[in-house]
Amino acid sequence: MRLSIVGLAFSALAMACVPAHGQMTESPITPGFWTWPQDKPATPEAIVNSCREKFAVQFSDGRYFGLQLRAGGKALAAPVVDEVGSCKFNRETQVERCDLRVNNADGTVTVAVIESSFTFEPDRTLKMSVKATVNAPEPATSTLVVYPSRCPDEVVWNLLNGVELPK
Repeated sequence: MRLSIVGLAFSALAMACVPAHGQMTESPITPGFWTWPQDKPATPEAIVNSCREKFAVQFSDGRYFGLQLRAGGKALAAPVVDEVGSCKFNRETQVERCDLRVNNADGTVTVAVIESSFTFEPDRTLKMSVKATVNAPEPATSTLVVYPSRCPDEVVWNLLNGVELPK
């Protein structure tokens, strides 16, 4: 997906926040380009910096794929499809479930399930609380909080075309 399993495997965060207005009828993760920083982005530049590292292409039917652009602080020679998945939002439980496959750098594949709930902070920033269950090589569950943020189309276009963005 949406999230690096490596980051999920060892992170456990919990934060209180204001619930979303009433019941959601669909996932707030709409079609487009998304990034999932673990630190709340304070500026548009912070979102762009997160998009520089990795973003996901989200389709209207819930399917997505993640593109990693940087690793270890360095730009990759070419973007890498590091995960693919499919998500479904349950209106009754207000939980989105994503089944995903992560393509690891060593050529192995990790299969996982993430279940996410969404809330809005007082400043209306979208917050996503995630429970990840990794099925292989050994089953493990972890939790994580991220801040889903749209990557501007122009930023993604420039990143994919090798245009260096101001930092």
